[in-house]
Amino acid sequence: MPELPEVETIRRSLLSNVNAVLVKLEIFHPGVLRRQDFEPAELCGQPLKKIARRGKYLVFSFGEKHLLIHLGMSGRFYMVEKDQELTGKHIHAVMHLDNGRRLVYQDARRFGGLWFIKDIQDFFSCLGCEPLEDEFDASHLARLVKGRKVAIKTLLLNQNLIAGLGNIYADEALFAAGILPQRPAGTLSDEEIERL
Repeated sequence: MPELPEVETIRRSLLSNVNAVLVKLEIFHPGVLRRQDFEPAELCGQPLKKIARRGKYLVFSFGEKHLLIHLGMSGRFYMVEKDQELTGKHIHAVMHLDNGRRLVYQDARRFGGLWFIKDIQDFFSCLGCEPLEDEFDASHLARLVKGRKVAIKTLLLNQNLIAGLGNIYADEALFAAGILPQRPAGTLSDEEIERL
């Protein structure tokens, strides 16, 4: 499953497309549309102003309108040059840019999706702090775990508390810190929180 680091790597690989104009947007499977604050076609003719990431979401900003993509369990998002043929199954959406490139969303299991959002601040207001942000430190984690009976791994996977973590990095962090995943979060000592 693509988690924060993988989604950030994808974002960086696409940055050369900032300022390209979206010429055409093809959506082959309407089932991947999770929310539409506006018609997807309204993005056509608009320049891609910014490519960002929040948690596990890719954010394509076209001024006041945004396309958010979550890759789910098996999703891929990649760039195809103008002289390359599109191949493979499970291609659900393609963004055609005026630089000749195509940005492709592919997802065999369809657990991911596309959101067409106007107010991204509101949309992301429920996501927690990201583990790579400056404010995420041992004291922040201590506040999150205090008094909680839920398993520490379950807490780490709660996107409302910590945005961007998934099974892989939660397991790796817990293993490196020597903490059992099923341990109640509120029982961690200050030393264990620091290690984690």
